[in-house]
Amino acid sequence: MAGSLEPQQITATDWYYEEGGHMLFVHEVREPDGRWIRTDTIKIPWKRIEASLKRVRAGKRRAVKK
Repeated sequence: MAGSLEPQQITATDWYYEEGGHMLFVHEVREPDGRWIRTDTIKIPWKRIEASLKRVRAGKRRAVKK
């Protein structure tokens, strides 16, 4: 899947990259005064994203267990 080479901004501290096999989400963790603590990342494979989109579009969401 061809993606953008540029980061896709979500908020000032959250963005993602569209990569070949996955989306890479980036989140900066900061103190209340804005000082940087760390940067977290997570990769979600395109197949998982596509499966989620298929479920949402079909209106079949999982029930939340209590």
